[in-house]
Amino acid sequence: MLVRRGKVVYFEPLGQRDPQSGAPMTKDAIFRLYSMTKPFTSVAMMMLLEDGHNGVTLRNPRLGFVCTGQTVDGDPGLEGYYLEHDRDLAPDERVRFARGERMPDFDAARAPRLDPAIWPPARLDTVVSRYAMEYVRTFARYLATLLRAQGEEVAVETDGGQASVRLRGWRLTRALEPLHPDAFEAWCELWHGALAVHDRRLRLEATREPGGDVLFRVAARPAVA
Repeated sequence: MLVRRGKVVYFEPLGQRDPQSGAPMTKDAIFRLYSMTKPFTSVAMMMLLEDGHNGVTLRNPRLGFVCTGQTVDGDPGLEGYYLEHDRDLAPDERVRFARGERMPDFDAARAPRLDPAIWPPARLDTVVSRYAMEYVRTFARYLATLLRAQGEEVAVETDGGQASVRLRGWRLTRALEPLHPDAFEAWCELWHGALAVHDRRLRLEATREPGGDVLFRVAARPAVA
C-alpha cells in the first residue's frame, strides 16, 4: 500500500501468501509479525538524534533536549522540551532523559517574541489557530485512511476547531452482529491510543449511531486553567 498526503494511491496484492501451496496474496491476508519493536525503537533513536542536534543547527551550543516520554517506557509517544543551559553542551549532553518528569505545557508568556512589525497580533492568532487545526485534520485523515484500507466507506468533514470521520455502517463487524457494546469500546481504544501518540492535547469522541454508522469527532482538549 502506498499513501500520499492522506490518500491511498496504490493498493494491490503482490506475490504469494503461502509459497508451498502457491496461494496468491490477497488484500485481506493476515500474518503474524515478529520483532516489531526494532523499527519503532530505531525511529525513536533517530528522532532523538534530530532533536538533540537542533541546538547545533540553530547555532546555539547551549540548547539541549530533555526527553520526558518515549514508547519503550510505555508512554504514548516521544515527547519532551528544549532547555537552554548556562554553558555549552558536549555532544553527549544534548539529549537528557527525565523519566517520570512531565513535559510542560506551552507558556506563551515565556516564548520568544517575534518582531511585531512582521508578526502583528492578528497574523499570530491566525497562525496559532491554523497550526492547532492542522493537528486535528492530520489525525482525521490518518484515521480515515486506515479505515478505508479496511474496506470501510468513510466521509471526513471539518467544522471550526474539530473534524469528524463518519463510517457508513461498520463493514468489519457485519458478520458478527449482534455485537456486544464492549467490543465497540475496545475497538475505539485502539484509536484513542493512536491519538495519544499523535498529540495528547487532542480528544477523540466515538459514537455508534442507531442506523449503524460510526462517528468519530477529533478536537482540542479544553485549556486547563
